[in-house]
Amino acid sequence: MSNNRERNYRAYKMVDSRGRTKKYGISSNLKRRESENRAEGQGNRIVPMSGPRTRSGAKARETELIQKYQRRTGRKPAGNKIR
Repeated sequence: MSNNRERNYRAYKMVDSRGRTKKYGISSNLKRRESENRAEGQGNRIVPMSGPRTRSGAKARETELIQKYQRRTGRKPAGNKIR
């Protein structure tokens, strides 16, 4: 049984074949999540953007990455839902 203090989550970004960011997210299983994102057309490859973190820590990192992307480009990545 896992608890909220376990550090099994990572923030990641999905990139296309040209290395452009398509989506940021968090997952405790990057291999599975990469496969799911590919099937959804959200990019080709997953790039870890943090070391192991708690779920809330990974979520905070994901939010930070989305905000940085938005400041740089004026929009969120296509694959990220509006929060």
